[in-house]
Amino acid sequence: MSLPAETFQLSDPLQRMIKGWTWPVVFGVIGVAAGLGFSLLIPARYEAASTFSVSVIYGVTEKLELVVEDRVLDRVWQLAISDETMRQTKELLEANSGAKQAWGTIDSLRQHTRLDARLSRWELIGIHPDPSIAVEIANAWRSVTLDRLDAAYEHAWNAYSIQGVAFDVECVKLLTEESSHNLWTCVNSGPGVTKEDEESFRSEIEASLGILPIIEYEPVQLATPPDSPVLWPRGLMTFFGGTLGFVIGISLLLINPTFFKRKDRPVNSDPSSM
Repeated sequence: MSLPAETFQLSDPLQRMIKGWTWPVVFGVIGVAAGLGFSLLIPARYEAASTFSVSVIYGVTEKLELVVEDRVLDRVWQLAISDETMRQTKELLEANSGAKQAWGTIDSLRQHTRLDARLSRWELIGIHPDPSIAVEIANAWRSVTLDRLDAAYEHAWNAYSIQGVAFDVECVKLLTEESSHNLWTCVNSGPGVTKEDEESFRSEIEASLGILPIIEYEPVQLATPPDSPVLWPRGLMTFFGGTLGFVIGISLLLINPTFFKRKDRPVNSDPSSM
């Protein structure tokens, strides 16, 4: 007894792949061309980085746990990307270079900026198809960030000073009859906390924007025009297009093998041709 001709054989998919291997390759090449063509339609993008450094001063504080240190530095991060910083950056750019689409609104300005932290070196990056505009954005953003950080840092020290005055303590050593033992007496010699001090302290804390006087920061380098654009999306799109085309070719070959078959030409039955 013989099996029906329509019975599925395990080797059928492999046979289809061997016989029709050219079609996945063709679709892959088409996908590569499509991905490359699409990437060429995207305008070039330039990135310029204006940098400064920020870190915790461990000379004035004990060793912090990593999560605590991250929270201290995160307050600087939040200051740099805040709406107020972006608003002042927008105003500075308009004052220096006039109104442009890149900084027409705060949202549009955010689309042309990125903040990268590489250990203690922080990069304020301007992004734009025009390299000179990318430089303007990066440098203006850093200028506003450092100005606001200066002001917040000063208020943080003012709050710390108010605390120090309120809790000024003096200690005096007292001699006892036994020379081998000494006693100390300590009294609060500060003026104490008045209502005005409380109000001043709260206003200074609010104006410090959460910045603590245990960090140090300094400018590192202004942005300069980049020599070449960022081209990483082109290779990614080309690879994705080729992979997608190859997968589509294999899928069609396995699911619908008749899609790639040529129709047989009709046999000429004219007796005169014989």
